[in-house]
Amino acid sequence: MQYYVCAVTPRGALLGAKIARALNGRLFLKEGVQVSLDWDTSYFSSLKSFMAKAFREADAIVCIMACGIVVRTISRYLTSKQKDPGVVVVDETGRFSISLVSGHLGGANELAAIVADSIGAVPVITTATDVNGLPAFDDIARKKDLVIEDFGALKAIHMALLRGEQVIVVDEVGVLKHELTSWDQGIIQYVCGVGNFERICPNDIGHDRGNVTSFLKTDSEAQIKETMGNDLELHGKKDGVPRESLHENLVYVGIKKKDFTVKNLLRMYPRARLFIGVGCNRGTSKEEIVESIETVIGQYNLFPGSVKAICSIDKKVDENGLIEAADKLRLPIEFFSKEELSQVHVPNPSSAPLKAVGTSSVAEAAALLGAGKGGRLLVEKKKFKNVTIAVALKSFD
Repeated sequence: MQYYVCAVTPRGALLGAKIARALNGRLFLKEGVQVSLDWDTSYFSSLKSFMAKAFREADAIVCIMACGIVVRTISRYLTSKQKDPGVVVVDETGRFSISLVSGHLGGANELAAIVADSIGAVPVITTATDVNGLPAFDDIARKKDLVIEDFGALKAIHMALLRGEQVIVVDEVGVLKHELTSWDQGIIQYVCGVGNFERICPNDIGHDRGNVTSFLKTDSEAQIKETMGNDLELHGKKDGVPRESLHENLVYVGIKKKDFTVKNLLRMYPRARLFIGVGCNRGTSKEEIVESIETVIGQYNLFPGSVKAICSIDKKVDENGLIEAADKLRLPIEFFSKEELSQVHVPNPSSAPLKAVGTSSVAEAAALLGAGKGGRLLVEKKKFKNVTIAVALKSFD
C-alpha cells in the first residue's frame, strides 16, 4: 500500500511525521513549513497540485488539516467509490481521525482506525453499515479481493440490512467463511456451498436436490459438470421460510455466473483464482487457442475475471500461437518442465503427450501446478482439434 500523508502547518507536520512512520508512508509538507523532522519529507507548492498527484499515485491519503479544506480541494478529483483512494482527515491536535472518502473499497474506515491507534485519537466512522454493526460487502470485497458485479445491487443489499431484512449469503467457494459466520444469523444467513442452500429453504429449490451439490466436495468431472451446469432458483413461496425477506436479498460468491430469482441479487467473484492449463500441437494458431479457452469458459459459465494465468509446458515457451493467445486475453503464462508436470497426479493421463513432450499430462498437470498446494481440478481436460484445455481452482485456505 502506498500511503501519502500531508500537512500544512508546523504542528501538523510533527503529527504527520508520526503517522507516516506508523504507516511507513511518504510525508508531504506545504512549502514554507519549517520544522525539524526525523522522517524523509517532500514539499508541495499548492494543496491542489499535491492532491492531483496523490489521487494518481496513492492508495490512501491522510490529511492533517480541517475537513473543509480537504473537501474543497479533492472535489474536482473524485470519480467513483470504485476508483477513489481512501481519504482520512486528522485535526492537527490529533484528537480525531476521520474517514472522509472511500471508507470501504478505498479502506479509509480501516485506515482511520489504524491512524487513531497510532496517535491516540478517536476514530470517526460514519458509514451506515458500520455504525449499525452490520457487514459492508464492499469492504469485505476489498479485503478478500472480490469483484463486485453491480454496485446498484450492493446498495440495495446494504439498504435491506439497514431495514432489518435478512440477507442470505451463498458462498460457493468458502472464501467468506471466516468473515460472516460470526454475524447475527437473524440478519445474515451464511451458507458455505450451494448444495447446503436447501437446508435454508427446502421447498424452494428450483431443481432436484440430487442435482444441487457443492462442487468443492466432488471428485469426478461428472459431478462437477452436474453442479456447474445447474442454476439454483428461488421462487416466491413462503412455506417453511422463517421470514418473508428471505426471498428478497441474496449475495452470491463464486466463480460461476449463476442466476437466482430474487429481488436483490449481489454477485461477487474471486479475482484471479482460476488457472487454465493449455496443451497444443506445434504451429496451432492464436485464434484456435483463444476460441478453445473461451469455449470452456462459456460452457462452464465461469467468470473471466477469476482467471489468473495460462499454464503450459516449457517446451511451448516459443510457441507463437500460445504467446499471442495469452496477449490477446491479457493473461500471463506460467511454464513448467516435463519433470514437474510428471509429478502431478491427474485423472486423465495420456500416451500422446508422453510421446510428444515426455509427460503424460500437460493441460491438467499445468493447471494444477499453477493453482498450487491445495488447488483442485475444476474442469478436466477438454480436447479440441489441436488444443487441450483444463481448469484448476486455487485453494482459499
